[in-house]
Amino acid sequence: MIQFYNVSKVYDNGVKAVSDLTLTIKKGEFVFWWDQVVRVNQV
Repeated sequence: MIQFYNVSKVYDNGVKAVSDLTLTIKKGEFVFWWDQVVRVNQV
C-alpha cells in the first residue's frame, strides 16, 4: 500500500498545482498521473 497525506505543490511563480491531497493506493491498484508543463520563452 502507498499512502500520501496532505501533499501540496506550489511552483516558484505561486501557481498551486496540488493542494492538501490525501491518496491511498491499495495493493493491485494502478495509478497513472500525468502533468504537462508548458513553458513559453519570450524573445
